[in-house]
Amino acid sequence: MLINELFPTVIGFSENKKHNNLLIKHLYKVQKKINSGGQNWGSTVYNTDGTYNLHKDLKFNTLNDWIFSEVNNYKNIIGYQDFNMSCSRSWFNIYKKYDYQEKHNHVGVDTISAVYFYKVVKDNSNLIFHSHEPESVEQTFDKKNKYTWRSFIVEPREGLLVMFKSHVIHNVLQKNNNKKRISFAYNFKLDYSG
Repeated sequence: MLINELFPTVIGFSENKKHNNLLIKHLYKVQKKINSGGQNWGSTVYNTDGTYNLHKDLKFNTLNDWIFSEVNNYKNIIGYQDFNMSCSRSWFNIYKKYDYQEKHNHVGVDTISAVYFYKVVKDNSNLIFHSHEPESVEQTFDKKNKYTWRSFIVEPREGLLVMFKSHVIHNVLQKNNNKKRISFAYNFKLDYSG
């Protein structure tokens, strides 16, 4: 039998071998000066969506260069090699106990999104990706058969970059401890260069 994998949800993963947390104090200073963003978010997690663009902060140039290079590689692999890429917005999130992020996507002008786990603590606040199939589709599940999966769990670890098309629905489970977790989010728009 021939199986043709049509319309796949392609999630990219890259590990930053040079990851460090040297800019944590800087992020906390920004948090004291900048109001939380994400005005249409249901959750109360502190974030700088719309109030501070991480990719414009020179202190993050080295990390941003690595992230942009990895996202560019992902872009080319998924068929957008003839498109120029630019970061339209970026922000950081500081999760404390009981914080979460509801199901959402990043549709609009963006094509590719990415999450970078900067500071991670062991808890249950995993990143979850959801199937694009409607809920009305008959469900079956076999953990050994990825064709039956309705969601995919990413357990955060420091230095992990996760890349995906912006339309993919995702959420973050509620934190269950008092230690803070910091993640960065990036959205990229593509323009045809041919």
